[in-house]
Amino acid sequence: RLDIPVIGVVEPGLRAAAKASRSRRTVVIGTRMTAGSRVYEHAAERLKLDLGVEVLACPGFVELVEEGRADTPEAVAVVRERLAPLLTARTDTLVLGCTHYPLLSRAIGAVVGRNVTLVSSADETAFEVRDLLQRMGWLADDGRRGTLRFVTSGDPARFAELGQRFLGTPLGDVAAHEWAPDSQARAS
Repeated sequence: RLDIPVIGVVEPGLRAAAKASRSRRTVVIGTRMTAGSRVYEHAAERLKLDLGVEVLACPGFVELVEEGRADTPEAVAVVRERLAPLLTARTDTLVLGCTHYPLLSRAIGAVVGRNVTLVSSADETAFEVRDLLQRMGWLADDGRRGTLRFVTSGDPARFAELGQRFLGTPLGDVAAHEWAPDSQARAS
């Protein structure tokens, strides 16, 4: 157990999709690993959501974002190809089930059209964190800024480069950490 609250990225996106969907059907787009894990389907059952959930793997989306090609005609073509099965389905809600995918929102929106609500699991998670901080009395509302510390299990330089692209500002120092499986290891 940790002495801080932990918020995942799956549940907030699903709850938002359940609120937004009129058809009670949503499609989650994610990586092959996300789709194969069935984490979204299991979470919908655990949360007892009145929502049919289908997960669609979208290979190539992460690479478009990481290579800085999210706002290109190529991105629209790749998105159109991957989301073709959705275009004939009666889905009214699409969950962006990878933290990279909000950067493809323009291309995804152009392909699926205005009748499909896009739900960013990244945004919904941020809203949930904000709400938790408010409830706990931990949200600084006096104009002070907190400090950010970035820790990655990958390459710190690559993380810093991608983080700057995502956040639009340099990240500063990024620490590397090897996470111990099934432990309560903390970044040092």
